[in-house]
Amino acid sequence: MKFRSLHKWDNIPESKGLIYVAQLLDELLFEFTLDTYKPSAMNTSLLVREALSTIDLIKSGVIKRPNINHVLDELCLNLKKDEVAKSLITVDLGELLDSLYSKNSTYDSLTTTVELLNNQIPLKIYKKRNEELLIKEI
Repeated sequence: MKFRSLHKWDNIPESKGLIYVAQLLDELLFEFTLDTYKPSAMNTSLLVREALSTIDLIKSGVIKRPNINHVLDELCLNLKKDEVAKSLITVDLGELLDSLYSKNSTYDSLTTTVELLNNQIPLKIYKKRNEELLIKEI
């Protein structure tokens, strides 16, 4: 999901739960059109799966390598902000981000990094941790 500005929000530290719900509503009500080609995605675990799928398509020759760049950019942005994913990742996040941002990485090293992320934040565990943190916040 594209992060919207909070410059009009008052008392942001006390409104984290409300901001989360507002982001969810924004995602749910996103107007999908052909121009947008895909809806915004907020779930980092699903972005990891999308990156793996895109890498497989590149390896098989269906699409070209530049197509992975926007997927990795969105994944990196989400990883930096996603408290749920950060709470699940047990390896150095900075090194992971450096590897993902590197335009010179081989397919194998990129695949290894993304698979590591996939193992660190599988969807079921990501969902469970998300629910735990949301309940704690509420």
